[in-house]
Amino acid sequence: MRNFVLCLILATLISCSSSPYPHINFSEWDRSPQCCQAVGTKLALASGGTFSSKAGMEIKKQGGNIVDVAVATAFSLAVERPHSLGLGGGGFLLLSLAGSKPEQVFVDFRETAPQRAHKKMFVDASGKAMPELSRFGILSVATPGFVPGLYLIHQRWGKLPWKTVLKPAIDLARKGFPIYPSLAKSIHEEKGFLFKQEYLRNLFSPKGQILGKGDTLIQLDLADTLERLSLNPQTEFTTGTTANRIVDFMKSQGGLLTVSDLSSYRPKLRKPLKFFWKKKELLLPPPPSASGVLSVEMLQMLDAGTPVSNEKKQKIHLLAEIMKRAYADRSQVIGDPDFNHLNLSPLLEKSYGLSRRQTIDPNRATPVTEVTPIDPSTLRDRHTTHLSV
Repeated sequence: MRNFVLCLILATLISCSSSPYPHINFSEWDRSPQCCQAVGTKLALASGGTFSSKAGMEIKKQGGNIVDVAVATAFSLAVERPHSLGLGGGGFLLLSLAGSKPEQVFVDFRETAPQRAHKKMFVDASGKAMPELSRFGILSVATPGFVPGLYLIHQRWGKLPWKTVLKPAIDLARKGFPIYPSLAKSIHEEKGFLFKQEYLRNLFSPKGQILGKGDTLIQLDLADTLERLSLNPQTEFTTGTTANRIVDFMKSQGGLLTVSDLSSYRPKLRKPLKFFWKKKELLLPPPPSASGVLSVEMLQMLDAGTPVSNEKKQKIHLLAEIMKRAYADRSQVIGDPDFNHLNLSPLLEKSYGLSRRQTIDPNRATPVTEVTPIDPSTLRDRHTTHLSV
């Protein structure tokens, strides 16, 4: 999931600068007892945002079901965590409904390549690969699935009116909220990238002063966009004002996204991955999400071989080594099932977990470069977020 209105398009904040910023103590973490908590009696909600969790609980108090709560929280996160997600990105939903009509479904609303994407868009004139082009700048922008995905989810399983569910996010964007340490850190680190765009420069540095911890971030344009979306959910992001503004901006910057891309986007419903572990059935995300397959592989490695020591540092060492191997396999085997034949069965077998576990030295860390076939220095994108209801 990623960002928005124009922040819409520039989605992720990825590090470009590291000069000191005097009035921020970067050693502070958002882990006070008051942070990111919401309390209820019949519902559990966890998200990466204090105000977003409160928004979800407020929707529950208004009679919303868990889907209403999840959608309201997600839209509020797009306001509260602009460095993690937003309207111009996408995501996944793993849904399990109990009751008289139980249902288990995985909704894939990740971004897709624009129709005009081509195989040479991330190479230079000599044919040399330029991976940064796929992560920064206008060519990295894909067709967003965030809005159509959450709208489909709400229409199929939600209860409250769409306008009601979006109202907390609209209010949060319009009234603003105090900037917390990790957001202040991202704004500072990414200012060299962000401030190339006048809109983002004015948003995060009003009156020429970079916003820092405790300052109020107000996003009036985002509030207006969400307001239009609450009134015209089926057209605003496909052929409406917002869609046309996105496409006009893309054209002005040499981007590939078109109105046709926005209007033709469709979320996909997939079957969840099921796995039995310690007599429990686990419901996990299937590809194109890698998390389900990797979770199974890591559990198989954890169970294989010699039981792990109770010593804390040995546990940490083992987990780190297991994760290295799982992520190496991810880059080789897991992809988009709509375009690749994925033979995942070997990764899910106990025998494979054992063979991988046997390569782990309990007394030595394996260098990442010996495990994974990709350059670890390129794995810098840490901007995403999660919520559970």
